[in-house]
Parts: sequence; C-alpha cells; structure tokens
Amino acid sequence: MKISKLTGALMLGCALAATFSAHAEGVDWNDQLTREVLSERGIESDDYTAAMLLQTELYVKSERLSRSGVDVLKRRKEIPGVAPLTGSGNPQGGEFPEYVKVVAVQNPDGSTVLLAKELSPQEVEQLKLETAGTTREAVAAEMSLMSDGLMMLGGALRQGIGNSNFAELLGNESGTAEVIATGGGEKMCEVYFDSMATIYDNPDNTEKSRQVADMHMKGMMGPDGKLHPITYVLGPACMLAGSARELEALPEGSSPEAYAKAHDDTLKAVNKAAKMRGDETVDGHTTKRIDIEKVSLKQTMDDGSEVTINNVSIWLDPDYYVRRRIRMEGTMKRGRKSEPFFMERENQDYRRVGETYLYEPYREVMKVGGIMSDKDKRELAKAKKELESAKQQLAQMPASQRAMMEGMFASQMAQLESLVNNGAATVEVITTDIEINPGFADTMVTTFGGSSHSETLVRLIQTDLAKLGFEPGPVTGKINKATSDAISAYQASRNMTVNGSPSPELATALRADVDGL
Repeated sequence: MKISKLTGALMLGCALAATFSAHAEGVDWNDQLTREVLSERGIESDDYTAAMLLQTELYVKSERLSRSGVDVLKRRKEIPGVAPLTGSGNPQGGEFPEYVKVVAVQNPDGSTVLLAKELSPQEVEQLKLETAGTTREAVAAEMSLMSDGLMMLGGALRQGIGNSNFAELLGNESGTAEVIATGGGEKMCEVYFDSMATIYDNPDNTEKSRQVADMHMKGMMGPDGKLHPITYVLGPACMLAGSARELEALPEGSSPEAYAKAHDDTLKAVNKAAKMRGDETVDGHTTKRIDIEKVSLKQTMDDGSEVTINNVSIWLDPDYYVRRRIRMEGTMKRGRKSEPFFMERENQDYRRVGETYLYEPYREVMKVGGIMSDKDKRELAKAKKELESAKQQLAQMPASQRAMMEGMFASQMAQLESLVNNGAATVEVITTDIEINPGFADTMVTTFGGSSHSETLVRLIQTDLAKLGFEPGPVTGKINKATSDAISAYQASRNMTVNGSPSPELATALRADVDGL
C-alpha cells in the first residue's frame, strides 16, 4: 500500500474542511483574532447554518495565514517505525517534507481570501526553480551540456594518458568511445542505467556488485586492473542527463486561477449538501459535526485508479476553528471493478507555531480501508500465514526474549493484524518541525541553475565556438573580450539576439551546429 495514494486522497478531503465560530476564553491571541474576523465580516457567533460556518472557517484560516506572513509553509514529518529515507538523518523513522503554498483567491462578493494549497512534488520542484531565479528549460540545458562535458573529459583523459606513453595502462573502451564520439551518449546512458538496475534488482549478483564497488574504490580502475576514464565518468554524466530529462518532462502545476475555481466549485457543492449533526467529543475536545452527503467528488490516483468521494464527515473545534477529525467514504474503481473504501484522519497535538497566529496539528492518525488491489489481497493472504507463524514462534520464546521482541515490533504487528483481520490500516504521522517561508539555497537547482555563467558552461561555449571558427580565445571557462566578441559574431550569423553573453540556450545552439559538421 503506497503512502502517496493515501495522502493524495487526503489532500482532496482537506479542501472540504471547515470549522465553527465561537471564542475561547483565556486564549488571548486566538480570542482576539477570531473576534476581529467575526466583527469584520458581520458574523454573529450563533450563526450555526452549515454554509455560514464553512465560510467563516475560510475567513479565519485566511486571517491566520495573513497575520503570520506565510507565503510558503514547510512541515517536516516522519512516520515512526518506518525505515529512514536516504539522507533523512533520522535513524528512527522515515522523514519527508510537506510544502504548502498560500494562494490569494477572490470571492464572488469581491473580497479576497488566502488559501493554503498543498504542493505536489512537481510543484515543489517548480518553486525551487523560481526561487533560484531560473527556468527548468535553462537548468535542463545546462545539465545536458555538463553531461556532454563530462563525457568529453573522459575522452580527453584517455587521449592524454595515451599520448604520455602510458597507453598500456588503458583498458579496452573502444566500443564506448566510438558510441559517444558518434553522438550516442544517450544510448550509453541507457546501458549504464540498465546495468545499475540489474545490480539493485538482483542483490545476490555479487560479481557485478563487486566490479562496480571496486571501480568506485580504485577511481578509474576497472575489473581488469586497467584504467577506464570514459566508463568512469558515465555515472555522473548519466545522472546529469537523467536529471535534465526529468526536468524537461516536469508537468506544469495547476495555476492559482484553476485552483481557485476548483475550490469554489467544491465549496458550492459542499454548501448545498452540508448538514449539522450536533456535538461530539474527539480526542478530549468538544466538536461540532457536519455531514456532507452525495458530493460525488472524483480524483485519479497515482496508479490510475479513480476515487469517488460520496460522503464526508467533519468534526470541528468551535474554539480554535480547526478540524479535529475528517472522514471520507466512497468507492475506488480499478478497471471495471469498483469497491467501497473509507479514509479517516484525526488531527491531534495542536500547538501554536511560535509567536504566529498559526495553530497546527503535530500528530495525525490516519486510517484507511478498502483500497487494496487484488495483488495487495494476495500479499495479505500470504502475510496472514506469516503472522500466524510469527505468533507461534513468539509463544515458544523465553518470557524475557518474547517481551523484547514484542516491544520492538509491537506497532508493526498491530498494524499487520489490523490489515489481516479487517483490511484496514492505521498510519501515524508526526510533525517534527514547521518552518515559515523556508529558503531553497541548499537545493541542487541553485547549484546548476543559479548562474548561467558557470565555468563549465563557458568552457563548453568556448570549445564549440572554436570548432565553428569564431575564435573565442583560450578555453579557460572565463568570460573575456575575445569570447564575448565571438559570441556576438555567432549570434549575428544565426539571426539571434546579439548580447555577447553566455547562456544555456546559446550553448545548446552551438552544440547543434557542431554536431552538424
């Protein structure tokens, strides 16, 4: 079961959330904000019609974001008991970031409110590009050129070693060199990635793993004990080329206008169907419950299945204007087969974020059932047998050893048992930190795209200008008058804008002309 499938549907449910208007005695910062919002909007605290309460919640959320100066919100989250993600720095659980972007939306009455839009991974990457002051096309172009430059470097190293009377140290790379020299670098990368996939998919293939490990340990030294400079640079070169392709294929995120319209459509549908159900206690807090029936909201999941949410229940705290629980019920369609499902999230451990007006949950308990595919069910049947076997083995252990094992794997065993017995899973997510308006200075994007005048880029431009006869001066990676004049001359000869400046677009055009020689 994929976490992305769960969070994707929960994102849709979050758009439906609302809460009630009231004030909390003794909580000055919250009481002040809510009183001012109600007064400004002309809302009475006993306006308990569902439509009015949903709209009021929107105003309060907007005011919290505005007063807190939020443009982007970054939540660092972890799932306790899950193996750590690479680079997470957390040995106890899987960490992952969640980003929220504030979007200004105009209401039908002409007023403006701020909405918190959870960003997809693609939209986060786009945000990083914008922060770096560049475009994905420019970064992809520079990455591609750097990839070509690394392969050229491998060839130059090989040639230099050969010219220094040390040719006997070189391994046989004639096939690789020939393919790259004839413009087949992309084909070589396909072979490289296929080889890596074979190693990772077959961990028992120790011979290939040993060869790759040896080559990394010994620099350019191949399994034959000789130097393979071209093959050695394939790793970083192909990684750059692969990153460039991913950037070029990055889908556009939804525009603020499209998001605003979707939110408005959802709000209208909810207002028509929302009904008050009275008071209920959730996690020790008195809440107002709203049921929204027959909304028929659809969303396509990562695996191509289609989710239709029919009924939504929301439990809202009338003091803090936050949702304590939300439950969705509907159907999931895979191919021609549809099955009922439910998703429920309970927000706990709400805290004020620093001295801001934000009030956020630091613990979420999510329950989901009925979304397993046929493959999941087959695996579940197998897991059921393994669970019974594990229980028998535990029962035969000495008491102290059994207690230790149960303590280590209690949560995993409980979740597996829940899946086995009723097909429902429970996932706990902990927020470890919330950052307002985070920077992206440490991202790879700024490394490659933060400056279009990087030495690698200029060096490639100078090399190709020389090949085309434009005399850029020595290949130094530094801009000088000769290089600027050569760029201007080339730009004029190709009816391009003449500015004498290097850029990824210029380097791409030069490379195309060189390849055509």
